[in-house]
Amino acid sequence: MQCYYLIFVGTRQSISALTSTLKAVIELIQATHRLLKTYIKRAQNDLSYTATLGDK
Repeated sequence: MQCYYLIFVGTRQSISALTSTLKAVIELIQATHRLLKTYIKRAQNDLSYTATLGDK
């Protein structure tokens, strides 16, 4: 456990690399979230459009 601590916290470069990695992961999660929201909206629109067709 102490070895991992030294690897990740021991040098300034590894801290900035870890920070960059975390930022990239967060951006990826946010992009995935936006994409899912778009797909959900489209699915809801399709369902409501289909429902209005059924009413006619």
